[in-house]
Amino acid sequence: MIWILLWLAIALAVFGAFILSSGVDLKQARAWKVFAGKTGLTFVQKGFLQPPAVIGSLNGYEIRLYTMVEDNKETRRRMVRTFAEIDLKTGLDAPFVISQQVYPGLFESMTGTHATLDGIYAKINICENPSEVAQFFSGQKLATLQEFWRLKDYSPIVLNTASALSLAVCTGEALSHPREIQSLFKSLIEIARKIDR
Repeated sequence: MIWILLWLAIALAVFGAFILSSGVDLKQARAWKVFAGKTGLTFVQKGFLQPPAVIGSLNGYEIRLYTMVEDNKETRRRMVRTFAEIDLKTGLDAPFVISQQVYPGLFESMTGTHATLDGIYAKINICENPSEVAQFFSGQKLATLQEFWRLKDYSPIVLNTASALSLAVCTGEALSHPREIQSLFKSLIEIARKIDR
C-alpha cells in the first residue's frame, strides 16, 4: 500500500511540474499571438506545447521572435532562451558576431579572430576583419551601439551574415506580455534606424 502511495505522489509531482511549465509555455504563446495580431506579423506554432515564433515586417524592418531550447549536458537541465531579432538595412560583407557571451548552436559556421570594440563590454567574435567592423561602428554608430548594450534585462548581440546585419537580444525570460514585446521591438527599431542613417 505504501508503494502505491509513493508512486502516486511521484506521478502527481511530475504531472504538476508538467502543468506548471506548460502554463508558462501557453501564456507565452498567447502573448506572442496577441502581439502578432496587433502588429500584422505572422504567428507560427508547429504543434501543441511547441515553442512559438513570430516573423514578418514591422515598421519597414524584418523581425523575428523565437525560442531556442538547449539541453545542457553538464547540469542535465533544459535551457530556454528567447531571441528577438531585427534586420538592418545596412551591413558589411564580412560575417561577424559582437556579443558578451557565446551562444552554442548559433555561430558554429563562422570562424576568425577575436577583438574588442571600444567602449563596449563585448568582443567582436568570429570575425575575419575586426578593424573593418570597428571602422563601421565608429562615431554615432558606436554611440548607438553603446545605447543598445544598455538595454535592461537583455543580452545584446550584433550578427552580420551574408544575408543581413541583425540586432538581437537574448533573455532567459519567456516574454509573456504583449506590451513588453511591443516595447522591446520599439527600442530595437529606434536603434536600427540610428545605425541605418
